[in-house]
Amino acid sequence: LVFTLKDKGSMELVDGIKLDGMKKTKKMIYDAIADALYVAGNVSGGKRGLAKVDTSSGSSDLVWVRSVNADIGTPVLHLRRKNFKSKAAEILMMSRSFYARVDASDGSEIYVKQADGGEYLPWLPKGVTPQAAYDPTRDVIYTTGDTILREHKVTTGSVVAEE
Repeated sequence: LVFTLKDKGSMELVDGIKLDGMKKTKKMIYDAIADALYVAGNVSGGKRGLAKVDTSSGSSDLVWVRSVNADIGTPVLHLRRKNFKSKAAEILMMSRSFYARVDASDGSEIYVKQADGGEYLPWLPKGVTPQAAYDPTRDVIYTTGDTILREHKVTTGSVVAEE
């Protein structure tokens, strides 16, 4: 499957499907097991948000658009599964300014932490914009900035180890 994001004024389209409630799309990730596309961006009211598009029927159907209690940041998206053969249970949204865990089935917030005034989250390395990656085998998040590598708990984002 190939999906393209198209900006048509104030409405966002994914392969011709209008994402009602989305003002601007930023990133997306596909869950092949669930046949679902998750699209992150800005929603009405200035908050960050996430949309779920069902692609199982061979067409694209908007399932939901939900806001996340964060005002700043462009997140990288990661799928968190209960095991490698199951569809995603959570969508991890990671940026330098906020970290959120969102239920993949209904879009409800499980956890959100936002830094004050656009600052970096307190556990992220300072300096060069930090990069983040999710390790599904160990169920941990790794971040790096400059020459610092940190391991974080998925539940809260707090630091477990630093190298």
